[in-house]
Amino acid sequence: MKKSLFIILVFVLPILNSCGNTESETSEIVELRIAHYKTVASGPFPGLYFVTQSDEKTDSETWSVQYSPIENFDYEWGYTYKILAEKRDFNERNDEPLMDAPAFRYILVEETSKKKTNADSTFEIILQRTYSDGGVETFFEKSSENKFALLGIKPIDCANLCGELIKERDANTFLTGTFQHTDIGNIKLVDLKSQPMN
Repeated sequence: MKKSLFIILVFVLPILNSCGNTESETSEIVELRIAHYKTVASGPFPGLYFVTQSDEKTDSETWSVQYSPIENFDYEWGYTYKILAEKRDFNERNDEPLMDAPAFRYILVEETSKKKTNADSTFEIILQRTYSDGGVETFFEKSSENKFALLGIKPIDCANLCGELIKERDANTFLTGTFQHTDIGNIKLVDLKSQPMN
């Protein structure tokens, strides 16, 4: 009896130990710089996503769209952040992975800085694109009279550009909006750039 228990422990303990170490092998602490606005993304997971820099790119001019969420992070538009986050394999539990899903997920460890963006700072967000097959992808919606929102999520103050925004919606164009932050946390459309698609 004791011998068989010993044999079981010899084989089971290494397995349990390796399971316990999985998390440390699939995670690391990274520094992220997060822009004062989010951007739109299409594909299988359309939505508003963080614009970030990571580790060696921090403080450079190179920014990228981050499709992974940051758990426990209370984000406000109009502020640039630096944070420390734990970067983990998204599929660490060995579930069936989703097609085109992010490879990693992030968990906030510490917010190291939060800086309000200058009121006159501008940023661009794609509002509409047209593909070669004629398909049109629009990233803004009209919710009511002169009320617009990015993907129905983030309100847009279109000011004196509401009429032009409506006019361009059905056009065969690549449409980009230039925005500024407002005092109440919304974004104000200050310019539209329309590029005809061939």
